[in-house]
Amino acid sequence: MSDRISALLARFQLHARLLHSGALHQVLALDEGRRGSHLHLLCSGQLELATGSGQRIAVSEPCILLLPRPLAHQLIPGPGVPPELVSAAIDFGPGDENPLLRGLPDVLHVPLAPLQASAAVLVLVQQALVAEAAAQRCGHVAVVDRLVEVLVIQLLR
Repeated sequence: MSDRISALLARFQLHARLLHSGALHQVLALDEGRRGSHLHLLCSGQLELATGSGQRIAVSEPCILLLPRPLAHQLIPGPGVPPELVSAAIDFGPGDENPLLRGLPDVLHVPLAPLQASAAVLVLVQQALVAEAAAQRCGHVAVVDRLVEVLVIQLLR
């Protein structure tokens, strides 16, 4: 017997593609014209998320930022040491038909510190993702893409 999330993921297949990993030295601008969602994992440092709709979120602790629908946005490095970041484009399948996306806010901001005890598996996936992105071994992009997909499923839970 399949659960609701598994059934939806079977119908609306999830695919991730790595966009950036490592230190963010300059503004990362992502255009609204790009189809799909985006996930940004801030590992350390400070940055500001500025959306095309005028929303601004200052982030100074490790967190996940999920933008479930196409939305122009910029990631602006904070002062001092450049933030360490893993960013990916997420494709949830055909357009606005996906009920998983309709129920989410424009920006889902999930600080990682409170999850240490309550969502240990999510934290382990996040740690594996960061380690794989940093190591850059043969095939690391494919592994990072899959770990981002697992991280998104964990978030949806």
